[in-house]
Amino acid sequence: MVRGFSGYLIPDQLFHLWDVILAWESVEVLPVLAMAIVSFRRDNLMDVTSQQAAEV
Repeated sequence: MVRGFSGYLIPDQLFHLWDVILAWESVEVLPVLAMAIVSFRRDNLMDVTSQQAAEV
């Protein structure tokens, strides 16, 4: 939870995410963000042939 999305967001975006979490007093925004990342990378993920390629 502490490192949530730190590998996928630039620091400014990560700070904004934590601002939203603190403002809502809830982590309900995390599944929405996770789905947005998967949706954004959908085409790349459908073309991978190994787990290592998906993690890049």
